[in-house]
Amino acid sequence: MDKLQDLFPWIANLPVGVKLLISAAFVLLAVAALILMWTPQKKSDTKDIVSDGLPTPRPQESVKLPASSPTISPTPTPTPKRMRTPNFCPPVQTGDNVIDTAQARLCDLQNEDSRPSETDLVKILKPLFSRPAFYGIREENWQYFLFTLCRTRVLLEGTVGYFNSASVREKLGEAIHLMVKLQNEVATLYGPTFSITEHMARHLNSRDGFTKNLPTVVKDPNYEFFENRDKTIKQIRAILKPLGLTDW
Repeated sequence: MDKLQDLFPWIANLPVGVKLLISAAFVLLAVAALILMWTPQKKSDTKDIVSDGLPTPRPQESVKLPASSPTISPTPTPTPKRMRTPNFCPPVQTGDNVIDTAQARLCDLQNEDSRPSETDLVKILKPLFSRPAFYGIREENWQYFLFTLCRTRVLLEGTVGYFNSASVREKLGEAIHLMVKLQNEVATLYGPTFSITEHMARHLNSRDGFTKNLPTVVKDPNYEFFENRDKTIKQIRAILKPLGLTDW
């Protein structure tokens, strides 16, 4: 209290009770100051907490993951130089001169070391679609038409993969689809038990064998039958004409 009076002379004029209160207040303030001095302060939230020498990301920050490794595409299989369609070699003498000539020329291309050009393929295939059968079903005996349709379709299927353009292959696929549809429709003339697929497997290598072994017709084709089939043939020609496989 004497030290307080030295610091603050006006305290000496106060009553004894007030002096005691002031003295107690100063003691409390001193104790509080000591407590604050010895209490450890928390680290700022803005600083990274160091653990094992590595900075830990702040809670509000997103952890950026390393970009994934780019996907490595497999090496494309090289295109074979030779044609590998077994239907071309050795060429079969079916008895149809147009088909036999086309197959012999395709066999020659198959035996060459280089890949056949699309120009060569078009030249070989074009005569197949430039004959009466593909102008209209009534332009040729419709029994021979069925053989011509089936055998030509098989030859065309064997060459589709050798056209580089995807759009050309797609168009050829559309034409083949219509040819299959057409052959199945003609096959209905022989009744529900006749299988054109089985008949082709047995007799497609001979025009005479194909036609002579056809079963008896269940119903003769009428005008409407021929008319609808001719429409499909026109659709096939419309697809093939821009590809150079037919002139009209």
